[in-house]
Amino acid sequence: MMEEGFTINGERVRGFRFLVIDKISERYTWFDEEVLKKARRLYGKLSERTHASVYRLREIRDLKQDRKMYFFSYDNQEFNELLRLFEEAVEFNFAFLAQAFPRAFGSFIKDLSDKDGDILPLNLAKKTCT
Repeated sequence: MMEEGFTINGERVRGFRFLVIDKISERYTWFDEEVLKKARRLYGKLSERTHASVYRLREIRDLKQDRKMYFFSYDNQEFNELLRLFEEAVEFNFAFLAQAFPRAFGSFIKDLSDKDGDILPLNLAKKTCT
């Protein structure tokens, strides 16, 4: 998806939104279609929160114009969404660590208590070891 207003010298520019993920997926066999979709979705969500977009700037402008935004307030739904994104990012990091250091990661998994193993997002990491 190209965002409205993304032009350079009057010409529309194609972003590199998933180029990084596509290059990584060529290198690692555990990047199957399911993982690729998950990585793209995560990358897109993180990018939305990191980079200003026309849509987000308009939303902020409209909130200010409607006098709904004067100061920071805690938003439980927003916090939970950020927590899910954080956990997904950690899951990918564990997977890359497992790929790069399989013996050390295997020892790490063996030393985990059942409780810790249930809490940590290790699905992708375990997939890299198989």
